[in-house]
Amino acid sequence: MITERNFSIIEDPSCSFTYEHFTDPVKYSLLTFPQKQKLYNDNPASAYWINTDIQFKAYQKTKWILEVLAIHTEEIDLYLFEDGKLIQSRKTGEKYSFYERDYPTKNIIFDLPFKANHNYQLLLRLKSQHHIPFQFKIRSQQYFSYYSTHEYLYLGIYYGILLIITLYNALIYTSTKEKVYLYYVIYVLTAILLSLTEDGFGFQFIWKNYPEVIPYLYKYIAPSLFLCSSVFYFDSFMGLKRRFPVIRLVVFGTVAIYFLFFSLNFIYIKFNFPSYIFYAIPFLVVLCCTLYMAIRSYYPARIFIIAYTFICVSIIIKILQVLSIVKPNILTTYSFNYGITFEVVLLSFALADRFRTIKREKERAQKAMIQELKENQLLKDQLILEYKKNEALNEKATKELEAQVAERTRELQEKNIELDTFVFKASHDIKGPLKSIIALTKIGMKDIQDPAAEPYMQHILKSSEKLDKLLFDLLSITKVKKTNLIYEIIDFSVLVEDAISSFKNFPEFSSMVFDIQINEAIKFYSDKNLIKSIIQNLIENPIKYRDLNKYESFLKIKIECDDEEARLIFTDNGLGIAPEYHTKIFDMFCKANENSNGTGLGLYIVKIALEKLNGKVTLQSEPGEGSCFSVVIPNPKKNNTSEEYEEIIHHKN
Repeated sequence: MITERNFSIIEDPSCSFTYEHFTDPVKYSLLTFPQKQKLYNDNPASAYWINTDIQFKAYQKTKWILEVLAIHTEEIDLYLFEDGKLIQSRKTGEKYSFYERDYPTKNIIFDLPFKANHNYQLLLRLKSQHHIPFQFKIRSQQYFSYYSTHEYLYLGIYYGILLIITLYNALIYTSTKEKVYLYYVIYVLTAILLSLTEDGFGFQFIWKNYPEVIPYLYKYIAPSLFLCSSVFYFDSFMGLKRRFPVIRLVVFGTVAIYFLFFSLNFIYIKFNFPSYIFYAIPFLVVLCCTLYMAIRSYYPARIFIIAYTFICVSIIIKILQVLSIVKPNILTTYSFNYGITFEVVLLSFALADRFRTIKREKERAQKAMIQELKENQLLKDQLILEYKKNEALNEKATKELEAQVAERTRELQEKNIELDTFVFKASHDIKGPLKSIIALTKIGMKDIQDPAAEPYMQHILKSSEKLDKLLFDLLSITKVKKTNLIYEIIDFSVLVEDAISSFKNFPEFSSMVFDIQINEAIKFYSDKNLIKSIIQNLIENPIKYRDLNKYESFLKIKIECDDEEARLIFTDNGLGIAPEYHTKIFDMFCKANENSNGTGLGLYIVKIALEKLNGKVTLQSEPGEGSCFSVVIPNPKKNNTSEEYEEIIHHKN
């Protein structure tokens, strides 16, 4: 191996030196040699020249090669002098196509045509924007073939292990859908990418025609992806968000600081020390946090701390190797590969154990659920049996209750019929004598001689007329209830005019103003007597309860008909009805004003008549502002069967 003892290093800040500066005594005397040689390119902007003299005394007929161990050297020029004469000049490096190399291997190899008992001067010019160690070896071709074959075998095993682990955890993720397995798959894939850039396999087998991408992959992309995937996997595996939020903040904050350095170094400021120093900090912080969690008796951290130690150690060895503090050998060169291999194997065991634990928990939960389902099914069967028993009892009780209700309903109907019949007969029996009393009282008032008797006669007449009105309303109620519906064409104009004319003899009639709007676009069919009763009572109501304090009392009647229904709106400016009476006003004998002379049956008649016609009435009213009654009566064509409609047509004709 070419060591620090037998070669000299000259920095070329302007990158203008040629090999003549080392072969021409005059130019060579002008060179400045550093007092202490650094075995790596301290300033990546400079070129470095390495000069060594070799006295070759081997007699065996063996071919020799020069192996450059810093595979990420972008430019390397070799000049070989034999007894002061230039016999070989070669240029290669990572910035050139892979096909331009003398040997199709991941390392940079030069042939050395050494002859026995000759003196040689080996001159190397190196330039790279990365920090690289100045490490070289002169080997025989035979030994190089031996060790490189084994090297490729071990690297093949390494990548095979990572790919198998990736496939295994990808299958577990598809089964469990837990994000920790997905993060682990991404983590291993980024480790593969980083390894391909570190050991030169990627340049040899994947991007051999694109050397321009190597600086970005090697220095920025691959390390950044590996760091991010490592931190996200650590976060998911440890459950930091739920268990250790402060540690999560520290870890992600450290990563953010690294990326700040990363951005400054990439865009603006160029630091003259290896970026691996900053790169190692987030991993060391993760290791310290894992140690803290292990001390807190968090079991997953114990496995993770062992696995993560290998990564941290491998990164530290990489830094020491770049700084040429550690000599290259099979252990230091592939320390990252060893670290990744041990780590992914340990973490795979941890994830497999996690999977087995989750599986056991699921099996226990399933067994508990099955047992619970069996108990629930048994309870359900018992409840169904009890329900069927209760249902049989309820059905029997329901039938008995229905029979009792039917019997009570029949009895009530009979009593109602008897009561209606009694009211009808009694009203008829009373009505005749009552009419005679009213007539005789009116005649008696004409011939009265005693002035003191006149108030009594007026009281008799007023009471008799009030009783006559009550009998008339009771008879109207009985008729409405007993009415068999007969559908015929309704002429609302005639019915309204007849109703208004019937109140002309009322003392209050002269103070009323009527506004009538009737739009009969189509022929409307209904029971004429019921419609007449509804209109009669809704016109009589505002006449009786007009506001005497108002100069003019009015009643607006608006009637519209269409295929669906007839809408009757009666609006007045009378006394109005208080809100608490809005639902009671349609009850029998209900009067909003106790001082009125009404019977309290008019609006009740409206209600039962509309019930017979499947109609409805609504009220809007405020005291002192009047009332608005809105009546809706459905068109029987839309609400009856075809047989009923034929009956309507029959009555119409």
